[in-house]
Amino acid sequence: MVLRRHLWRRYLRFMFPELPSDPFVLSAERIGISLFYRELDFRKSQLVDLLQKYGDRQGKDRKNPDFPFHLFDEAVSRYALPIKENIDYTRSIPDLRKQKSEVYDDGFFKDIRRLMDGYYAASSDAIEFRSVARSKHAFAIPLHLASSSARGLSDLYFFLRHVARRNHLLIIDEPESHLDTANQVLLARLLARLVRAGLKVLLTTHSDYLIKELNNLIMLSCSFDNKARVRRRLKYAKDDCIAPERIRAYIAQANSLTRCEVGEFGIDMPNFDETINKINDVANELAMRLTEESNG
Repeated sequence: MVLRRHLWRRYLRFMFPELPSDPFVLSAERIGISLFYRELDFRKSQLVDLLQKYGDRQGKDRKNPDFPFHLFDEAVSRYALPIKENIDYTRSIPDLRKQKSEVYDDGFFKDIRRLMDGYYAASSDAIEFRSVARSKHAFAIPLHLASSSARGLSDLYFFLRHVARRNHLLIIDEPESHLDTANQVLLARLLARLVRAGLKVLLTTHSDYLIKELNNLIMLSCSFDNKARVRRRLKYAKDDCIAPERIRAYIAQANSLTRCEVGEFGIDMPNFDETINKINDVANELAMRLTEESNG
């Protein structure tokens, strides 16, 4: 299996040399990994103990020399490759503390700090989420006790601080997961800044807020009168923009991908608008009938 995966990667590298290598994947299950990766380490320890006991028994009884592969089935869980790599990455975070990413000086990890009103710290035996407050309300708690939104952004924080490279491919499954709408908007701005800094970002999303904000950033990349003044009034930073040609968008439907048009007004993704319009139409009609009933 490992050899086959290696051969496929070499083939893809030969056929598509422009593809970035070593993608960094944030799976949808990233939010729960901080809850159970310690348990997985405990299960590994159990497996070692079982194998040691087996070896002791073999020393006394040489009639059954077969290696106990069934112990692996009993003690080791199986996960999809992206989840396994997320688990391995979470384990490795304490070893990355002295390492700086190529985009460290851009301070993208600080955007997450502002977004969460807190930051992450790793020691040799734990990862913590710490508030930025300096009063009696300040706190530092183990990551597995933090909110789901804090857990969901921890890997991205450490990636941007210690691992990310220019031209790195970052794949995020549902980046909006467990974030409130205001933070989804701020995250969209961060993702656009990452693209402007040279990273390649591939994401899947069900968030209308994230798409709408990306559309705003596309429009902010275009020229219009009094742009600087309008940008300041709307409270956008100078680098809060992304050119339409930097974006490709697709809708997954009918077991296929349909490409969306991307222009100066943003991504043409009508399915979000159609659903919202239907809900608004229903709400308007019901409100109108309740108003008529009250006035009747």
